[in-house]
Amino acid sequence: MSLYWILLALGGAGLALSIYITRIFVRVRRGEEVECFDEVCPIVMKTSYALAFGFPNSYLAVPFYTGLAVFALLRLAGYAAWLLPEVALASFSALAMSVYLAVVLLVKLKRN
Repeated sequence: MSLYWILLALGGAGLALSIYITRIFVRVRRGEEVECFDEVCPIVMKTSYALAFGFPNSYLAVPFYTGLAVFALLRLAGYAAWLLPEVALASFSALAMSVYLAVVLLVKLKRN
């Protein structure tokens, strides 16, 4: 199996999760009652850590995962090989952001 199929699946899963989190974020910010897969989700959405560069984190994740899936599709079709360095850089940046947010959740927000 090509790694691009795996990348396509991960991009699709990331996109679906990002849309789910975006829906929760909007409802929490409106003050509506939400049910998440855990009880921490609404608490996190109310903190400043839910925003990156002035935007909700999931607002940045939706175009990222869409682009990742499109890149995988283009590579499977034999196109866009020249984009690999840019996609790798964006992926490592997203990984760094994910690690930062995990540390915030596990360390800083657990104390409160």
